[in-house]
Amino acid sequence: MELNPRFTKEVISSGRTAKEEALEQQLDFSGGTSDIYKDTIPHKISSLIDISVEKHYGWIEDKLKDINAKLPDKSKIFFEDVLKIFKATFEKRIKQQAKLSKEKPEIYINTINLEEIFNQAIFDFIQSLKSSVRNGETKKNILKLGELSHWLNPNDIKDLERQFSNTDQGVIKTAVLSRPKNPKVFIGEYNDRVFDLVNKYPDIDQDRKSVV
Repeated sequence: MELNPRFTKEVISSGRTAKEEALEQQLDFSGGTSDIYKDTIPHKISSLIDISVEKHYGWIEDKLKDINAKLPDKSKIFFEDVLKIFKATFEKRIKQQAKLSKEKPEIYINTINLEEIFNQAIFDFIQSLKSSVRNGETKKNILKLGELSHWLNPNDIKDLERQFSNTDQGVIKTAVLSRPKNPKVFIGEYNDRVFDLVNKYPDIDQDRKSVV
């Protein structure tokens, strides 16, 4: 039976708080190489993801149709690509919250509130796609930002553009796509380099945007 996800402010806020904590701790998803992990956990996670996606398949399809309606034909997003990317970011959400729980994976996977994590993941994923379309992103970037939605919130690029208003938007976008766990560090390092170059070469083009 297909269902519509239930979004509440509390659930979405909880998911984003978990992302903030994971970023603060700079969580690493590597590891889990023991035989018991490899033989059980990946299969269980995959099975849980498939069950959740199947339950909400129709809803996801409808939302993608709405998004595609705003895109030119050459930029339409294939449903199969979206599912593949969402499953990947959903899996990372599960691992992210498992790491935060401090529980052993084999224990956490049996106590997980999968529906809540699914709702958090699909909400941010769909909102990320919508935000990218509104911002005129390329198809490649639309999908990439959706893929990174376990780290990024839908309006992160706009928030960074306001915070670093004198930094080139292309630099901010590069920071988000290449360093999603710490784009502010990337931007700060870039601005420091530009500042040093301007001081070293004072005749450099002054029409270029100044740094923060």
